[in-house]
Amino acid sequence: PRTNASQRGASRSRAARVRARTAPGTASGSGSPSRALGRARASRSRVRIVAFDANPDPNPTRASSDGDAMPTTIDWSVVDFDADVGHAHWTRERRRETGARVRRALEAAAETRRAGRMATYDESGDEEESMERMSVEFAAEALIASGTYDADARAGLRTRATRAGESWRTFAEAEDGAAERMRRAAALDDGSESESEERAEGEWSWTRAVKIGGAAAIGGAALFVTGGVAAPAVLASLSGLGVIGAATTGVLATLGGVGAVFGATGAGLTGYAMLRRTSTEMEQFQFIPLRGVGRRFALHVFVPGFLRDERDLLRAWGAEKNQYVVVIDDPGELGMTLERDDDGYLIVQTTDALKQTVKGAASLAGVISGSILVSYRSIDPQELARSRSSKILSKKGKTPKIEELEAMPRPLELRLQLTKDEALDKKMDSLVEKMREVVLEKTIDEKDAEAPAAKPEWGNHTGEQYVLNWEPSTLTELGTAMQFVGGKYAITVAAPKVLARTALASITTAVSWPVTLLSCACYLDNPWTIARAKAEIAGEEIANALLTQQHGRRPVTFVTYSSGAFVVQSALMKLHAAGEKGKNIVERVVFISAPMSTSNKVWEPMREVVSGRLVNVYVPDDWMLLFFYRLKSVDTTLGLAGLQRVDRDDVENFEMSFKHANIPDEMSRILNEINLDE
Repeated sequence: PRTNASQRGASRSRAARVRARTAPGTASGSGSPSRALGRARASRSRVRIVAFDANPDPNPTRASSDGDAMPTTIDWSVVDFDADVGHAHWTRERRRETGARVRRALEAAAETRRAGRMATYDESGDEEESMERMSVEFAAEALIASGTYDADARAGLRTRATRAGESWRTFAEAEDGAAERMRRAAALDDGSESESEERAEGEWSWTRAVKIGGAAAIGGAALFVTGGVAAPAVLASLSGLGVIGAATTGVLATLGGVGAVFGATGAGLTGYAMLRRTSTEMEQFQFIPLRGVGRRFALHVFVPGFLRDERDLLRAWGAEKNQYVVVIDDPGELGMTLERDDDGYLIVQTTDALKQTVKGAASLAGVISGSILVSYRSIDPQELARSRSSKILSKKGKTPKIEELEAMPRPLELRLQLTKDEALDKKMDSLVEKMREVVLEKTIDEKDAEAPAAKPEWGNHTGEQYVLNWEPSTLTELGTAMQFVGGKYAITVAAPKVLARTALASITTAVSWPVTLLSCACYLDNPWTIARAKAEIAGEEIANALLTQQHGRRPVTFVTYSSGAFVVQSALMKLHAAGEKGKNIVERVVFISAPMSTSNKVWEPMREVVSGRLVNVYVPDDWMLLFFYRLKSVDTTLGLAGLQRVDRDDVENFEMSFKHANIPDEMSRILNEINLDE
């Protein structure tokens, strides 16, 4: 990073002034700093916050592929905040504004810490934090607590780390640790009395404060109040915990609580339901909590474009055995039932006799009705201190009563497994048989088919990760047809150089499509057309969720492939239409084999609302994508992004080689090669 001498000098001068003000024995409003820290340590000793992770990183010390491991401390005094904190395509004004926000947040936290109003991170309390030497954990917590750590700030800091040759994973892990501490602190009452006793006496509990704070943030209120008076004891107890400190107290006062940062319900995107449109316009629309939901900071939303079977929904994104993890933090009733099926599996139901979703804590947290309950445990800090093991359920084991789960201390972690849709499986089998009747000619022999390459380990272990479950029947029908024709035909399309300078319409006409492929084209065309139309609705709903801050004020990353690109494009276009309100939400977007035009008319609006990386992964000889172009579902005169480069300096292009139907199997490798691991 470049050194700004004036900034460095100013920072050190401020540090000298603060040290002078906080010398041992100096009086303050609440006593000396040493006595304040003593009270903080005494308060912290009453409550020990235990970190937890349902999906621990199997190799947590591994540095990401985008650089060396980030140092545990950073010298921010040598950072030129006017130039170093910003993405390549940003204007100078945008860099300076973002850098100034980051600098102010870090300086304010360091000065507050130095003045003794922010408790220490370690048990000894000896660690000093300054702009010259600041731990990564302290920096991450200070930024999140400032309430200004948005997509621009995160993208700018990521760019600084890349230029310095540092891996971003260390900072991402620090973000998650800070988010976890803030959530856990928010769930703790400031005394030994139970919440019910406090409610009976009309007192204020921290849990209630967070809930009301979240609602206040949406309603525009600025303070937690009870009877017109703020709750200073609650805020003071937080500072005493040594978890968040005075910086967060400021956020609580101005933004409306932790809920303003993480979302009003605390459930992130899982609490969002498009009740207005699901039953009439879409088969299904749901954010499935894959990993880290309810505990971590940044959001990752994965949007599939087709499903070869129901397992692709989660398998493409690194899930094993079609399992997902739900964390239920809400203290209300679970709103679910448990029953054994004919095979002995314990099935969770969150719907009533009329198949209407019961509005309970389980459905709000993302439990999908009909899932198999694999294991459960309380991840309450005190419970984890006694045992971190889960209760694993077997087919012939004792069936737990729902009352047992209701009585367990929250947060409650459920590991669930999606079940097969027997009716959909039969429909797909029938579809394949119909296509076989049409395709009579000799095609690719199975022995000539390429063996699938070994899948690399899933590389994304930080942040809250969601999978969008949208139109599953249509996507499965599309994926089944893709897999069938993809395994039957080997079609040669124009060479990349020819493709780049020739109109797509001409190339599509020139390709000698097998007659029988054209005969069964309807099995591809129909679901593709439906998916294209429903994607517009799904994208609008994603944008609505983000604009109403269901996720709080956290940066979002999208990864999508094939027809799923229409969903993300629709969401970004709606964010763009919202003006300034739609900016500074989305940090990164990755399009893989996207059936979108390469024109500036498409990419310019998306570029304006994506703060950081905008990535296009393309395969020049993707004949299946070219085959779909026959439908003219894309208005383009320049080209198709999934087949060629997007000719813009602010879009990253990656040329790769894989079959369109094999994208779910290739996802880990693709994200690894474009350095999206963190």
